[in-house]
Amino acid sequence: GAYATLLNLGQQIVLNRISLERLTALFDVEIEVKEKNDAKSVVFSTGKIEFRNITFGYEKNRYVLDNVDFFILPGAHIAIVGHSGCGKTTILNLILRLYDVNKGAILLDDYDLRDIKFKSIYSQIGIAPQEPFLWDCSIKDNIAYGKEDASLEEIRRVSQIARIYDLVKSLPDGFDTLIGESACRISQGQKQRIAIARAVIKRPKILIIDEAMSSLDSETEEKIVDNIRMEFSASGGKGSTMIVVSHRLSTVKKMDLVYFLEGPDKMDIGTHSVLLARNQKYRELFASQIEEGVLVDEKD
Repeated sequence: GAYATLLNLGQQIVLNRISLERLTALFDVEIEVKEKNDAKSVVFSTGKIEFRNITFGYEKNRYVLDNVDFFILPGAHIAIVGHSGCGKTTILNLILRLYDVNKGAILLDDYDLRDIKFKSIYSQIGIAPQEPFLWDCSIKDNIAYGKEDASLEEIRRVSQIARIYDLVKSLPDGFDTLIGESACRISQGQKQRIAIARAVIKRPKILIIDEAMSSLDSETEEKIVDNIRMEFSASGGKGSTMIVVSHRLSTVKKMDLVYFLEGPDKMDIGTHSVLLARNQKYRELFASQIEEGVLVDEKD
């Protein structure tokens, strides 16, 4: 709906580094989330995320999250799942500090998010959203927007990870192909893959994939997830933290842990198989896909 569109626009404004101050000045709007005068520049060394007794609502006394408490281990690859409207995107928006919590604290690498400079947050978090914003310029420039000094080899590499490389190669102008205003010359699935490549090229300490493969078939989504997991699992054991929001069972099953937002005050955490065994609401969430899987297995 319109509200979701506005939230997505907010993500895009922040993550494409458009100045909020300049934008809101045009509309004479007060910015609610402000950077502290003594905010620190922080280099994330682990990518650990902690939600410490978080309460948050967009409207007074109507909480989307109510005293929620959980943490995401450094370098973990996790899925956040739940019914539509349960607060999954809210969790992401709070990690990006598009809003401040009503109560509690969010910590990145044990630093309170409110004590960190915006630039430190946005430069070390990459996000690929469901409705990506692309510029009216070349495919190469759109991908490189995530990293201004990116080499052509880096652009090729991430386009392979996002499985857009073969398409680009087939175009007469290759990476120099202009995508057109509002990306009118490419499909939604191609837009999503370009956005994934743009997020990955930053080599962010925290990578967020927010329903960013919804327009792709399940096989392509699985391969992209496998590619990203391989790329972000550093040999030294200090890979990037990866958060995936997806409704696809095949993708969720690939994650180290699943964070099931069962209600405003309840987050059930476990592997897919553990949650499937112990949580009826989790089984119900994926019931239709599980049934389809059984039927497919029987046919095979």
